[in-house]
Amino acid sequence: MNKRSRFFTAVLMTMILALSFILSGCGNKLTAKDVAGTYTCTKDVKKYINDGMKEGFAESSGMENVEFAFDQPINADFVLTLNEDETFDLKIDMETFAEAFNGAIDAEGETFIKAIMAAMGVSEDLVSDDQIQQLMTQMKDEMAGTFEDGEMIEDAQTSGKFTLSGDSITLDNDESKQEGKIDGDTITFEGSILDDLGEGDWVFKKN
Repeated sequence: MNKRSRFFTAVLMTMILALSFILSGCGNKLTAKDVAGTYTCTKDVKKYINDGMKEGFAESSGMENVEFAFDQPINADFVLTLNEDETFDLKIDMETFAEAFNGAIDAEGETFIKAIMAAMGVSEDLVSDDQIQQLMTQMKDEMAGTFEDGEMIEDAQTSGKFTLSGDSITLDNDESKQEGKIDGDTITFEGSILDDLGEGDWVFKKN
């Protein structure tokens, strides 16, 4: 074997060894232990709130002409816990939601109250600024209690089993399955992972 042949043989062997190392790394499968932990995704639940208020007005008081919807985002954290036994839990963090909702009331609550008054045919002159502030405080307290005890908790949580395949993860709660992609400490689910709560992709970051 001449020098040129020995040189190219050495290069080829180096490439083969490097390729074998890369391929062996690709063959390592993710396990539940690898992905176990707590992940957080922040989503805007404004549409859920606006739709719920519209339905509530129509059902409870027959007022379908309340011209109001929150404009600013109402962001809440959703916490996904993956366990080593291949089970998962997903729920809303009520503390971050309450903070965001109260912020929306502070910013737009006066407009909200006046919209209700207009739908009732009540003149704004009949309610003072102090009374509006009192109504805003009352509304925050009552609606916070409603969310904590009502349907939002049910809508904003789920649990079940998960399976792994390559860089994919599938959440199965016995009613539906949701597939996501794992990239390091990030898991991305395309589309809504919880019906009516948060639009667009759900991107969870490991805490």
